Amino acid sequence: MSKNWQLNRRTALKAAGLSLGLPFLEVMGAGASNTKPPQRFMSLYFPNGVYPGTWQNSGQGKSFKLGKTLEPFNPIKDKINVVNKLTLTAAGGHIVSTIGYLNGVIPKHSNSFVRSKVSIDQLIAQKHAKETFLPSLHLGVEAPLQGVNGGIPKSHGNSISRSASGYKIEPELAPLLAFDSLFGHHDPKVKKMTKRRQFIVDGVWSQAKDLAKKVSKNDKGKLEQYFDSLRAVEMKLEKTINPPKKSWKPKTMPKLKRPEVQGIPDSHEEYTKLMLDILLLGIWTDTTRVATMMYGVSISQIDYSFLKNGGNHHAMSHNNHKKNKVEGFNNTTKWFSTLTADLLMKMDQIDEGNGSLLDNSLVMFGSGIADGNVHENFDIPLLLAGGAAGKVKTGRSIDVPGTRPHGDALHSILHKFDIGVDDLHGQGTKTIATL
Repeated sequence: MSKNWQLNRRTALKAAGLSLGLPFLEVMGAGASNTKPPQRFMSLYFPNGVYPGTWQNSGQGKSFKLGKTLEPFNPIKDKINVVNKLTLTAAGGHIVSTIGYLNGVIPKHSNSFVRSKVSIDQLIAQKHAKETFLPSLHLGVEAPLQGVNGGIPKSHGNSISRSASGYKIEPELAPLLAFDSLFGHHDPKVKKMTKRRQFIVDGVWSQAKDLAKKVSKNDKGKLEQYFDSLRAVEMKLEKTINPPKKSWKPKTMPKLKRPEVQGIPDSHEEYTKLMLDILLLGIWTDTTRVATMMYGVSISQIDYSFLKNGGNHHAMSHNNHKKNKVEGFNNTTKWFSTLTADLLMKMDQIDEGNGSLLDNSLVMFGSGIADGNVHENFDIPLLLAGGAAGKVKTGRSIDVPGTRPHGDALHSILHKFDIGVDDLHGQGTKTIATL
């Protein structure tokens, strides 16, 4: 395994004056502890589905050939599995398929708030919450849309993660804030302010609980969402004052440099790469063991004109098989694959003593819609990467036998993390043996 991994050398990420330098790996101290590297889980999601035939591979087992939009994974083909023939039972269009991607559930909803079921990333995060500073990291690169689609607020399509109470977890969109959520607690000034903030949060809790006794049923739902956010803040403040005892010391560590610019970089391409690198930092340093990344929100309006024949992503997905729109749509999907494959290759170069960071992780990459043109939900695109610390065999194309819900794949993933649910919300009732 090469030790000369780097993120574009020291140039790393530069956009609108922002620089986050990530040099060569630097061994810190005497190296890793004697404990076994932990399992990590990540989910990287892209909206609007794919164009039929371009994701599908040919052949089975280790002799398979990757589809056109998956070609960027060829250099790391032996570390991935392409999973075929799954149906996402939370059908009904863009927003519902996004909400159900990590829990398989059709949500209860109204025009004011949407409630679903806890997502698998949060079930995994609960297992590791006491051992890491941040139970889970959630990143995105597109602001929530306004309005309603199918009776559901479009804003609920900006997250694939659902809390224990079933409400969405907001992704962080600003690189600086994302970085600080992971590493800001190392700053002495932050620690000094924490006790004051904790006192304020205690006061807010008292007022909120009093208010909960007086509000309507609908408003109680909104308060539950607020309580979820408040609990997350409370836990973070507590861990800043009393850092958790680490059970795993990474063998290698990056140099951390705080981004220097406020807000969002002008270049969407550099912005997305930056957020992926921040995600990698969080996982690599064991600041968190669970992370999600949204390449766009449901019904994404991101303009990919920097790609050949690229344009508005949602518009390109409804291409009616017109050549110019199909090409731009496929190029966009391939760009998502390229970014994800690059991330996986970087992970595979990080030596943890007992395999690479990728070997000890399980990474989901895919979408909740199969054919973006007609919102087809059978055979949704799903790629799994990494060995989950020896729990998953890789280098395969897997046709799931029969008609199996995507929930069964989620159920199977939980078992790889020794979270033995018998029934995932009624949508994942059996493990898939071939996974």
